[in-house]
Amino acid sequence: MLLAAVVEALNTYPELSTLHYEQMTDFIGLVRHLKPTLSRLETPYTGTPPASLSVNIQDFLAVSLGVEDNVLKHMWAAFRHTAWEDGLSPDGLTAHKEHTKYLPYFLKHGLSRNIAFYMLYPPLLVCVECMRHHRSSKNTSLRYTLGEEVSHPITVFTAHLGIVPGIATSAYCRKCNTRYYPNYYVHTQATHYYMAVDVCEFFTSMMANSWTSATNCARIYNESLADLSVQADLPASWHNRLRMEIEDVWMGFYLHGANVYALLFKHAINV
Repeated sequence: MLLAAVVEALNTYPELSTLHYEQMTDFIGLVRHLKPTLSRLETPYTGTPPASLSVNIQDFLAVSLGVEDNVLKHMWAAFRHTAWEDGLSPDGLTAHKEHTKYLPYFLKHGLSRNIAFYMLYPPLLVCVECMRHHRSSKNTSLRYTLGEEVSHPITVFTAHLGIVPGIATSAYCRKCNTRYYPNYYVHTQATHYYMAVDVCEFFTSMMANSWTSATNCARIYNESLADLSVQADLPASWHNRLRMEIEDVWMGFYLHGANVYALLFKHAINV
């Protein structure tokens, strides 16, 4: 399927004949990984790839792949539908394993352009509170589309990649003055650190089964799972903490572990 798309693109766009096959497949892979970000370029959301790329994304892709801007535009025209329809995009903190090879691109070329390997967004495109109170109105979804997006750097604790920098974006509803954040809750202050579920499970298991302290959980994570090479590729402007602290371990334990044991207790009393 991918090979057929490449052959068709070369026949339609002779300007791409100077590219290597890996450059074209990497372009498709990067677009698939960036699909949640690219989707937000279309307002309202249409479910189709945007007609053109934003300046920062186009610049990021061109530098990462080592191609000129005009060639990158032809690549987008040739492969955007292939990447959009055939690829699964990551959701939240879940990154597909085949996409992890692109992490160095984001560290070296993405962060300075406000693009990260982990781009977290609110799970909704419209304000649910306004939608709930105005269901009968015409064009409701358009009227209550979230806007005024604000992004800030975050730290993401993962099990398979260690500690990775990311960017979280919040969106605002002018109708009810509510700001939506990536963690499904409405907060008055942004969160700067996110933890994958499998990391929470790791801490919960260690503390429950081997009585490992939060201090040692943090030490084990920092010395065994954290990838120090990530820090070497970061731009000098990145100042967010890239280290697991004891408070982070306790937060992960309580948020995940407490919910698990509450469910087990509820099941036990109902048996």
